[in-house]
Amino acid sequence: MRMLIVLATLLTSFLSLMGIIVAAKTSGFSPEQFRDPSAAFQPTTVFTILAILLFPIFIVCLVQKKIHKKSLFELGVKSDWPKLFMIGLGLGAFAKVIALIIAFNYSDQPSYAFNLVDVNVSEWIPYFAWFLVTLFLNSFSEEFVYRAYPIENLSEAKFLTLPMIVVISALIFSLMHFLIEPVDLWMFLYRFFFGITAGLLFTAQRNIWGIVGLHTGWNFIARSFSDAAWQSSKGYPLTL
Repeated sequence: MRMLIVLATLLTSFLSLMGIIVAAKTSGFSPEQFRDPSAAFQPTTVFTILAILLFPIFIVCLVQKKIHKKSLFELGVKSDWPKLFMIGLGLGAFAKVIALIIAFNYSDQPSYAFNLVDVNVSEWIPYFAWFLVTLFLNSFSEEFVYRAYPIENLSEAKFLTLPMIVVISALIFSLMHFLIEPVDLWMFLYRFFFGITAGLLFTAQRNIWGIVGLHTGWNFIARSFSDAAWQSSKGYPLTL
């Protein structure tokens, strides 16, 4: 029964994203606005992004308290967050930089380009601040919903071992992206490996902030330096 509740909650959380986008479209929203800087602060864009990032968190909090009868503390939302988050942030950024260097060195036709844009700092700061906020919320939402929640609540299932639960959460985390992205084996393995790593860290610490920092640091480097889609809407985003 517990496993059905967990799976139903995760499915509801993800389907809510589809519902939010469909509802936003009725107000004139287009998914292309996610990548259009000129549309970043349009009300429909801001509302849609915040709803996508926050609504799954709301669903899990509701189920955790009303159905599982547990506190958010048991999902690793603890007060000692700054230190663990910053350590995870640094490790995630460092790991992604190393991954980029390795990928560059082993690429058949490596290439790089600098895209420096002359911008007014006062105009750039709000966009960068919004980028950081959404980057953090995305990492927290995915780690809270698809990592901490299933690992914590499936750990009570007698027929599942902890390694099995970590693998299940990594599978769910990896596969749910393909409901809105083309299916790709490389991207699946890419996210699955991260999911295993983050899952093991969470089971060791029982604290969500380290893996949220790790996720945020990795995606910051990915979106800032290696994500072609962030600049041109082409190619696969190497984000998690």
